[in-house]
Amino acid sequence: MSKREPALAALWVGAIILGMEKNILRPVRNGLFAVELHAAVWTGTIHSFINLSPNAPCVTGNKEISRPDECRLLYLTGSESHQRAPVCPWQPFGTTPLGLADIEVQQHATCKGHCLQYVSWRWDTENGLSCEDRGFDETAVVDQCGATSTEFDAASVTTQTEGFLQSELLSETATRSIFGWLRVDGYPPIEKEIFTHDWFDVGSSSEESVLNDDDSPATEQGLIKEWLDRVE
Repeated sequence: MSKREPALAALWVGAIILGMEKNILRPVRNGLFAVELHAAVWTGTIHSFINLSPNAPCVTGNKEISRPDECRLLYLTGSESHQRAPVCPWQPFGTTPLGLADIEVQQHATCKGHCLQYVSWRWDTENGLSCEDRGFDETAVVDQCGATSTEFDAASVTTQTEGFLQSELLSETATRSIFGWLRVDGYPPIEKEIFTHDWFDVGSSSEESVLNDDDSPATEQGLIKEWLDRVE
């Protein structure tokens, strides 16, 4: 671990001395480690794809936005139901037509520079003095480039191994978690194939929430106005 992140070597030594290393690594092996954004920026490391800067601009030429950028903008703008960072650190795949994204995403999709940036934190003492902390390692540089996909020959993957089955289970959990966060209020019809996949089939189909074309904001506003007109 120290070779992977040399800047954190001292922290690992401290964790081993205190006997905390097993408690730290146990959830990591299950792909469920806690995301702590403040600790990430303080140490100059990456705990979640939310730490990374969105593409600038986020929207592509065909009026689509990548789902990782969609998640970042939902969180950064404090969109309803997305005030908390996703517990899943792994980014979702694919893109979303900009017209189907939340209004906050549409408003900021062409902006530049929206990202989380650590400045410092300050302790104020009782005697009126203060101490400013600019980070565990001020020289640490966080890679702001998004993760790239890796191509591989599917035929080379052995599916009859315990390791592969464990990996698939972790992928299933991560995929269900991040898409559940992204589409907490329901999914658009074009994503039906995703949410009807076996990985998402954890409940009754009657509980599914699909955003139909009739669920557009304009339609909802019309229904509200019609209801208000009937109120005496």
